[in-house]
Amino acid sequence: MPSYYLVESSYFTVSHGARESQGVLGDTKGTERIHLHVLPLTDAEAKSLRPRPDAHGNLDHTRFALRGRDDWWIAVDGEASWPKVFRPRMTSRFKETDMGPLPAPLTDAELDLLRKAGLQGI
Repeated sequence: MPSYYLVESSYFTVSHGARESQGVLGDTKGTERIHLHVLPLTDAEAKSLRPRPDAHGNLDHTRFALRGRDDWWIAVDGEASWPKVFRPRMTSRFKETDMGPLPAPLTDAELDLLRKAGLQGI
């Protein structure tokens, strides 16, 4: 069964794993508009994430995506946070494990907080 992850995108609508998501505009201190989405990933997909190439073909080691997908990514330490959820601050992120850094799936408690803040369909 897949786990749910908070992912970032430049697009309002993205899809993956039979789920289409309409994102929320993340709270960020920068000028980049980042939409946040909750998408399912299998364990195999989470382990296959690779650094995302930027517009110039350089690998961005702060954003990881599935091969061939550039419409959404998981940030190593996301700067955009889910609006109106302040504690804990909900961002796309990785966690340190015995096998090295891996994307951090959302916990049941985090999903409940996101539902209270307006997340639908999960």
